[in-house]
Amino acid sequence: MDISDRWYALNNPAEALQKRFEQRRDQANLMKSMSSYKTAAAYSVSSLSDRLSASKKWIALARKYDTWSLAYAYSTALYLLNRSVLQASNIRDRHVRLISTGVSGKEIAVEAASHAIGTCRLRSAIEMLEQWRGLMFYQLGNYRTPSDDLEAVNKVLSDRLRELNVAME
Repeated sequence: MDISDRWYALNNPAEALQKRFEQRRDQANLMKSMSSYKTAAAYSVSSLSDRLSASKKWIALARKYDTWSLAYAYSTALYLLNRSVLQASNIRDRHVRLISTGVSGKEIAVEAASHAIGTCRLRSAIEMLEQWRGLMFYQLGNYRTPSDDLEAVNKVLSDRLRELNVAME
């Protein structure tokens, strides 16, 4: 079996076990399904988009059946989303990756925080929201035009921009 095909070998049984659980209501199938999604999400040889897809399915299943692994599934998805975005070499590619994952990072962060609050883990809720906020601020920081480049064209405008940046911070 090709190494890249291993993710599919891990993900497909998870889906089959999930369907079997939904038909028979055997808790063992539910646990095996989530375990397979967890393994597929952690399989580092697979693409980050495949791993995010597995974590998204894991979240949906854990949320639906209110299982112990939901917090870990959220944490895994946020980690993978961060990795996916940060691996891109430029701003445009980061934005494309963020959109192409089919996963709303904000939605995951808010749901994860909500779950953490509901289970009295306030510190974890703050950490998850801060992780998402940090990624967004990192993205926004890269959208700034370097004032040195502007200074070469228009010193007065560059000085004004620096003043505004200081005032906003």
